[in-house]
Amino acid sequence: PYIIAASADSHTRPNGINIEGLRRRGFSKEAINGIKKGYKIIYMRNNSLEQAKKDLEKLKQSSKEVGLYLDFIERSKRGLIR
Repeated sequence: PYIIAASADSHTRPNGINIEGLRRRGFSKEAINGIKKGYKIIYMRNNSLEQAKKDLEKLKQSSKEVGLYLDFIERSKRGLIR
């Protein structure tokens, strides 16, 4: 959720969050900042997926939108692009 994916060669990789789409859908600056922090936890810190989930759970306390990341991870049958 919230991610822009880009394809290079035959590999798709995360390429940031869709800030413009979030703004158009009425997400507040605070919500977008929480989503950015969640993105960094998953994609930019070299965390294991288990550590990322723990960090996201903590962040979820101050940013409810981060819960969608956790839901996606838990329900995913194919995993995440990383």
